[in-house]
Amino acid sequence: MLVPMRQIPRPFLLGAMLLALGIVLAACAAERRAEAGADLIVLPATPDAWRIVAGHWGAEAELTGDRVEVPPPTEEYARSSRLEASAGLRDGQRERLHFEWKDLWLSTLRIDSRKALDLRAFQGGMLEFDLDVADLAHGAVKVSVGCGDGCARSVNLLDQGRAWAGKGWHHVALPMACFMRDGADFSQVRQPFKLEGNGSGSVSVANVRLTRQAGDGLACPDYRTQSVTPAMLDESWSVDWWLPRHEKKLEEKRKLAIGAMTANGNLSPIAFDDGVDWHIGKRQGNFAIGDRIE
Repeated sequence: MLVPMRQIPRPFLLGAMLLALGIVLAACAAERRAEAGADLIVLPATPDAWRIVAGHWGAEAELTGDRVEVPPPTEEYARSSRLEASAGLRDGQRERLHFEWKDLWLSTLRIDSRKALDLRAFQGGMLEFDLDVADLAHGAVKVSVGCGDGCARSVNLLDQGRAWAGKGWHHVALPMACFMRDGADFSQVRQPFKLEGNGSGSVSVANVRLTRQAGDGLACPDYRTQSVTPAMLDESWSVDWWLPRHEKKLEEKRKLAIGAMTANGNLSPIAFDDGVDWHIGKRQGNFAIGDRIE
């Protein structure tokens, strides 16, 4: 009995199709596994990959082209302020972002995701980027990563930024632990990177990524003990006067302590500090009463 020729290839064709499908599925699975272990690349990126938004407390504007300028605040004291952002393009990608601000107590350059990101796999890793500080003599810059709805924590780069000013690109690595706090939810993050500027400054950022592996990086304070740990007030508006005032107060304390050393039983003049100003007073037992020293 003769079998029609058109029926012979069918079993072989079905087998070949199943084999090809298996190869494709295996390749896709391998690709997904590779992506699962990969870094999250924030920059460079195509213009449609992220929303780039510059803003301050009164207005914000999205960077949709090469450059955007945000209208100044409406308050009289901030009318002369300025805020702008621009992108450096290469091969159809945003390779770097430039952030420039003047006379603003708070300005931001945000990289927002168009959908919530699950960053839990990166919690033990690092935030890495390159920073080029053009000018930070009268300002400061902080870096921030979102940690869920209404949650964000920043790291101050004032000291490093001023030291790097005018010296080209510097690589920055921060443990993701710097951006974690109680109640953080890294399963729903829409803001994987943000720069905060105050005062006046000009910086550029490139090669932003989140890694899954820990590495060497800058140290950051523990937010749980930061408020009760003695340290210099390292804000752009305070660094120029805080240390000289602190040294002056220490000298006042020394002079007052010398002048207060009198023997009068358990009642003697003393100098004491309420954390803001020095006072002179009298101590009897465990109590002190005094007048503020201007």
